[in-house]
Formats: sequence, structure tokens, C-alpha cells
Amino acid sequence: VGHCLAMASGHTFDTISLTEGRQQLRRSHLRAFLATEPAGNPGETFCYNQLCSYALSQAIYQASGRTVAEIVRTHILDPLGAGPVYWTADVDGIPIGFSGLHISPMDMARFIGLLAADGVHAGHQLLPRRWLDAYAACRVATGGVGVTPDWAQGYGWHVWRGVSGHRADGAYGQFGLIRPELDAAVVITSATRDMQLTIDHAEQHLFNDLDNLGMASGLSIPTPSGQGPSVSMRGRDGRGGRLELTPAGQGWVLDWQDADGGSHHLDVGFGQWLAGRMQWPPSAHFPEGSSATVYTAGAGKADGSLEVEVAFVDTPHTAVLSLGDGMARWSWDTEPLVGPHPQQLSLPLVWDSVIQPTTAGP
Repeated sequence: VGHCLAMASGHTFDTISLTEGRQQLRRSHLRAFLATEPAGNPGETFCYNQLCSYALSQAIYQASGRTVAEIVRTHILDPLGAGPVYWTADVDGIPIGFSGLHISPMDMARFIGLLAADGVHAGHQLLPRRWLDAYAACRVATGGVGVTPDWAQGYGWHVWRGVSGHRADGAYGQFGLIRPELDAAVVITSATRDMQLTIDHAEQHLFNDLDNLGMASGLSIPTPSGQGPSVSMRGRDGRGGRLELTPAGQGWVLDWQDADGGSHHLDVGFGQWLAGRMQWPPSAHFPEGSSATVYTAGAGKADGSLEVEVAFVDTPHTAVLSLGDGMARWSWDTEPLVGPHPQQLSLPLVWDSVIQPTTAGP
């Protein structure tokens, strides 16, 4: 257990590659994980290995009869007053553990703040003192040639050591930065390819100037620049889906029949972001169907094409949909780990419902 917590199983590659991918993950995949002889030394060789987290999630369920999502919801999130949370599960309904936790920035701040406050909330010790004293200690070295500074300071129990303090750390810049000596924490949700730069900015502009921080106002995310609505455009995406963008008021209406069975009707703003929802029919992973909350804005370009930005606000990701010459092209700012298709970012129609795991054999 300690080796899995420290990403020190001894493997020198991410054993998720032994499976068909996270969306097809099941308990039987742990056979390959356990049967693969480590090339390194367990407890000493660091390798970020997603099946370490999955093995821990499975072990918790097998030992307690409850998923890690249920335990965290009951003992931590509910006492903190957190809102709906969804954790991506395997085919049997067990949280995969290493990714796919959909939680609002404010609720993430509540949890990270709990860590920074020694596990105490409203006078109650929600997290065990013994664990808090141990989880951030360096368990395995992570340095090496070409490793950026904040990834070279060692790894604890599912937490990175930093040049200063320690942190929870997710792909593309999901951070819970904790500075115990300052009694402070910073939570960031973002989509960046330069995660070290984000940490550097947090250090320079936030932690180094805590006494002068104030509430920012008037902040906004720029919309695409260009021309307003004029003509309708139709196109086919590269997977056989059909799209039509029609001027409507101060923007457009996007109708999209996609290759995964989704039928989407979205208002697209010009100079403003408009809220909408993409929705898909029942699938093997989501028997009752799934959806994705998005905000969209668009603009006409000099070459006659139309560009629509689609922000998936329950994730870090934004896509650009370009229509022109009868074609629709879809591209990501940062491609999601789950895959390139919008449906792969969708969530169950009902969040935070208790998923009853199916009985799974070894």
C-alpha cells in the first residue's frame, strides 16, 4: 500500500498501457499490474503509475465494501458543505482513483484548505492527525536530467513535494498548492502546457504578497475576435456528423448531429459567452445517457470561415470548431486525457448519485 501511495511500485513505465484505457478499466486489469515484474526497486524507484492509484481504490472497496467516492463524500465533503462531485468509475462502478474527479474550484479549495488547516473544520478533526503528519514527507526521489524544479523535490503519499511546500497536482495545471509555514493554500484550475510557470507565478504574485492580496473584479475570458453573424454555414465533421450554424439575434444557433448519437442545439454568442448543454443517448458507460455543460462564443474570419470556441466548464478543456468549405474541423487547446471526442468529456445526467458497484470477479 505504501509503495502504491508513493508511486514507487518499482515499475519503470505507466502500467495503464497494459489495459485498453481508462474507459474500459476493470478489476481484472490488476492481474497484469501485479504480474508485471518491476524493473526497478519497489519503494525506491519512482514512476508515475496510474494503476497504483487504481489498485488503492480497489483495495479500499474490497476491504470496506464502500467506494472511495462514498467515503470521501460522507466523511469529508459533506461536513465541508461541498456541492455535487463526480468521480469517473471503471466498468464496475469503482472510481478509477487516478483521474476524472470533477469538483468545483470552491469545493477543491475547501478540501485543500482543510489540509492546510491540519484537518480541522469547525472544530472537528475530519482528517486523522497521524496521517497529516506523514502524507507530505518525501517517500521517494523524483529528480533526474531535464526534470523541472518543482517535479524534482520528491514525492509523498499521492502528493508532490515542491521547492516550497507541497501540492496536489493534476494534468494541465489543476493545483492545490500548500505552504504550511505560511498557513496558506492556493487552488488553481487551468489548461496550460507550462505547469512550472503557473507554480512560479503563484509563488511570485500570491504567496510572496499575501498581505496585499485583494478581490479581483471585472475579469473575463476573451471571446473570439472577428465579424458578427451574417450567413448560415453547413459542414460535416471528420466522423460523419452534420453541423449547421445559423445567424440568430446577436449570435448564432449551432445544430449538430454527431457521430456518437448526440443531438446538440446550442446558442453561440458574438462578443459574449452563452451557456448550453450537449447531450448524448444511453451508452454502455452511461446507461441513462450523459451530457456536458458548455459555454460557446464565435466570430467570422477574414477567409469566410466561422470559428466557434466551446468551453467544457466541468473540465479544463476548450475546443475550437471551425466551419468553412463544407467542412467542420474540431481541435483542442489541450487534448483531454480521455480522448478527442466531445462525448468522452460527458458526465452522467445525475451527478453525485451513489453508484452501486456490480459484483466483479478477480
